[in-house]
Amino acid sequence: MSKEKFRASFLLFVSILCTVFLGFYILSASADIVYSDYIRLTNSYLGEPFSFRDLLTKDILTRIPVSFLFREINIAFFHYSITFDRFLGLFGLFLTSIPILLFMAKRRTGVFFSVSLLLIFYSLNKWEMLLNGSGYAHFLSFALFYLFFYLLSERVGKGSSLLSLSVFPFLFLLTGGPYAIAVYGATILSLFFLFLAGKIRDKRGSLVLLLSSFVSTFLYFLSNHYAVYEYAGAKSISLKEVLFTKMTFVLKFFGFGFSSLLFSGENLEEWLSSGAVQGKQLFLLGGLILLFFLLMALLFLKDLFFGEKGSSDDCIPEKEKDKSLTGIFPALLLLHGLLSFALVFLSRYIFLRPEYAVQSRYALQYQSALLGALLLLYLKTAGGQEVRVEKRNRDREIEDRKKGEKVKKDENAESVKLAGDVDKKAEPRRALLRIISIGITLLFLGGTLHTAKTELLKAPYRRLHYETMLHSVNRIEEMDEEELERLYEYRHGKERILKAFSILKERKLNCFYGK
Repeated sequence: MSKEKFRASFLLFVSILCTVFLGFYILSASADIVYSDYIRLTNSYLGEPFSFRDLLTKDILTRIPVSFLFREINIAFFHYSITFDRFLGLFGLFLTSIPILLFMAKRRTGVFFSVSLLLIFYSLNKWEMLLNGSGYAHFLSFALFYLFFYLLSERVGKGSSLLSLSVFPFLFLLTGGPYAIAVYGATILSLFFLFLAGKIRDKRGSLVLLLSSFVSTFLYFLSNHYAVYEYAGAKSISLKEVLFTKMTFVLKFFGFGFSSLLFSGENLEEWLSSGAVQGKQLFLLGGLILLFFLLMALLFLKDLFFGEKGSSDDCIPEKEKDKSLTGIFPALLLLHGLLSFALVFLSRYIFLRPEYAVQSRYALQYQSALLGALLLLYLKTAGGQEVRVEKRNRDREIEDRKKGEKVKKDENAESVKLAGDVDKKAEPRRALLRIISIGITLLFLGGTLHTAKTELLKAPYRRLHYETMLHSVNRIEEMDEEELERLYEYRHGKERILKAFSILKERKLNCFYGK
């Protein structure tokens, strides 16, 4: 087995190992009981048997159409098991890692960086999405998003046709729900910049892809126009009023949100409430992380518009002549993550609570920006390695000419001396860049490991909470509304909670199966 194949196989093994670890976490931190958003889903879809008329509502695109299929599979074969949905989401997370693995294998990233990136990718900062269960559709949709980004980057780099990719925006309507908006935005903006930089070879295919993205965006917003949302604790305030009169809230929201990429949101909330950290400190931390993202984005744009064309780097296929295009995939991830931040703000500003930005449910969306920035940082660091590869190739060529063509000794010495002088002058800058790259990677890896430690310690208590819900099912009618809402994490009245459990009992699903 070649070194490259061994590296790719090893990274796939690490990804599988991380998936298995999260599977054990899910089992140790949860129990199979309907709660929270499942109460709404039960009342909306389980009261009557499925009918294709359910798919003909005007707001269907906001309901993630593919979830109807998986819900019916769950009911038919697993009796509406939340655990099934949780592991379906975990499988989606594993699939999401595949395009990243392909990219790292193609660019021959170092083992340290690759393993660190995978550990960050599988961080337990997504514990809420993993345990909630209903988030499985989002994990599956992200696998499709990342696959699309990878294929788009590969085809633009090789100058291949983009025409077949125009089907993806319509697939996102079936799988992505509101998450797809960030992908449409990233696609449209990236094609715009590539057009300006003169990097698009397939003009017709790119125009069709643009058109399909615009049409899909319009269809989603049209469907969203007919949707009715329920928010507990929302304020009657416009976005314009927030931006002009609540700027402190806006800055805190983004500062807190970006800081949650280093430490999990729940840890940050605990530190804030205990006074261990101040809001100003989190704002500063989030600002520094945002600065890092923007710096990597600007460096990518600099290379895109003014970078070298052509490269002797054997990590890059011969067809991919333009060196500046090697960073398209991570740049798309970075842009997607930043747009996801904006979408979270647009959906949560009405609560006027900056701590909402650090909730674990948004970690999956935020993470794209971090993964993209770290991959771009690696590509920058790898530039120094490319110079050393070129030097070794020059030295080898000189030696071959010396043996085969009897090149004069003084000419060889002079060539080697000039190459060595150039390499020595650039060495301090490359060394500094490597140190910075390793330092930033270790920083986020440390935050990931700290999050894993705290979540593993909390896992038994989370399971205890789920078991309390499970054991309380037989006395829910005796509980008062406040206690019931708090226990089952659904703050829309006792009547709806009772209705959901009556439906489950009648159909013998979930906790009532076999009784």
